[in-house]
Amino acid sequence: MDPRTKQCRVEVHHDDEMRSLEDACGDGFTFGTGARNSTHHVREIPELAEGDQLFMLDVYEHGLVLYSLASNGPQCQWDTARGGAFIILHAEAGWNMDNAESIARGIAQNITTWANGDIYGFTVEDMTGTEIDSCWGIMDHEGDGIVEYVRSAIGDLAIAEVNETASDLGFKVAA
Repeated sequence: MDPRTKQCRVEVHHDDEMRSLEDACGDGFTFGTGARNSTHHVREIPELAEGDQLFMLDVYEHGLVLYSLASNGPQCQWDTARGGAFIILHAEAGWNMDNAESIARGIAQNITTWANGDIYGFTVEDMTGTEIDSCWGIMDHEGDGIVEYVRSAIGDLAIAEVNETASDLGFKVAA
């Protein structure tokens, strides 16, 4: 057996193809920014249909952006726009409104991940260049989700080559 078949090449890249928020988070909700500043409303919030739930978001921007349910994220008088965005969960989408706050929190986290470009893809190839596995559109704010995807794809193969992003995530060439 060719010894190269037990080894693999791993490449991880930022996924620049996921351009829309709908691609990142799905549908069934409305997201809006610029809902208000410290003194007045600057954008109308759409009228809610029966059963819809509105969640105001704080927007913290200091290098990157962080969307959080109102009063649940960093509160800085200069860097936080309180009520600077909103999410409306639409009842017609079939959300379990008993868990609406948790759902809105998850959507806010996904919006943060999307807005900051923390979306990845990977390819795993054998040493002949044959693709073993790949996946794109992995939203990963903390950096460990992509690692789990790649480790699952690698299985028991030894890593022979990695690109810079994969190396930055902790993938190392087997000794």
